[in-house]
Amino acid sequence: MSRKFFTEEEMATLRQNPHVYSVSSTVVILTKAFKELFYAEYQQGAYPRAIFEKYGLTSELLGKSRLTGMAQHIKEEYAKYGSFHEGRRAAAKTNRTQAAPPTTEDEIKNIKHELDYLKQEVSFLKKVSSLKNTRK
Repeated sequence: MSRKFFTEEEMATLRQNPHVYSVSSTVVILTKAFKELFYAEYQQGAYPRAIFEKYGLTSELLGKSRLTGMAQHIKEEYAKYGSFHEGRRAAAKTNRTQAAPPTTEDEIKNIKHELDYLKQEVSFLKKVSSLKNTRK
């Protein structure tokens, strides 16, 4: 599968489209407003390709596989989050940084896991060491 790289002219054309949030040589990121428009029209029965073309995002410019992927990402974003985000979804990153500090139970569980792992390592090293000693 070959990836279609955008030329400078294609990137300039995409940047002029009000529904494009940002564009690079390989990636097109859509605005929240477009994602909402797309999803609403898709729910009413419109075909994804027709929706993209209606808003100036043609398959000749983007490629058929990219249009299919973009439509799939929009549907998955709505299914997972129930809404859309401007640009790329940063929720996964912010959720990790805003996680609650580990509880005492979590710390004990992690320490037990580490202890079991270290016991396995020591056991393995003993076996390897005994094999070296028996071969002499």
